[in-house]
Amino acid sequence: MLKENFMVGPFEVRPKSSERADIDYGKKTLAQNIDTLGATRHEVAESLSDCFFRLRNELRARTPLHTINLMQNGERVASFISEDSIVTGMTPGLIDDRANFWLQSVDRLYSMPVSIDEYATLRAQNAAVRLGWVANLLPAEVMTDDIEQWRAPTSWEIRHVVGEGSFSGTSGAKAAALVGMTAQNFRKYTAADGASTRQNISFSAWHLLLQKLGVKR
Repeated sequence: MLKENFMVGPFEVRPKSSERADIDYGKKTLAQNIDTLGATRHEVAESLSDCFFRLRNELRARTPLHTINLMQNGERVASFISEDSIVTGMTPGLIDDRANFWLQSVDRLYSMPVSIDEYATLRAQNAAVRLGWVANLLPAEVMTDDIEQWRAPTSWEIRHVVGEGSFSGTSGAKAAALVGMTAQNFRKYTAADGASTRQNISFSAWHLLLQKLGVKR
C-alpha cells in the first residue's frame, strides 16, 4: 500500500487504504474514497485516469464557451468559439439588409455588420485558445501581462500546464524546449516549493510558455 501522498498534475492523491484514495485540488477535496489498483504511484495513477478525466472536465466547465456566428441571408455560414458571449462592436438588435454579412451572438440578441476581412480579424482576436479555460483556474496576478503586478507561479500552479498529468499533457523536457532552455534548468521551476533547487520562472519565459501551449493568446 502507498502511504505517501503524490501529485498527478495539479491533483494530489491521498491514499486511504490499499484500494481507496481521496483526490485534492488545491485545498479542496474533489473526490473521496475512490477505488484504486496497483502498488506503485504509476499504477495507482493509471487506475484513477477516468476520475482525473471527469475532474478535469468539471474544472473546464467553470469557463463557459460561446458560439459567435457569421450570418448571410439569415443562414449561418461560419462560426467560432469565444470565451465571451459577444465581441466588441456587437450591439443589441436584429439583422437587417444594411450588409451582406453579419456577426451574431448565439442567442441572436446582439449583432454587427461585417465584411469577410473584418470577420477574419475578429475571429483571430476573439476565438478561444485551446487551453484558455486553464488560464481562468490560475490567479490573476500569475496571468497578468503587467510585469509590475505579476507574481511568479508556484510549483502547483505550474503543474496545471506542464508535467505528467498536466492539462496540456506537455512534459517538462518539451516545455523547456518550447522556451529555449535545457530540461535541467527548467526543472528548477517545477521543483517543490521550499526545495533548495527551486527557482522562480521569469516573466518572459512564463508568458512565452503559456502562448506556446495555447493557454494565452
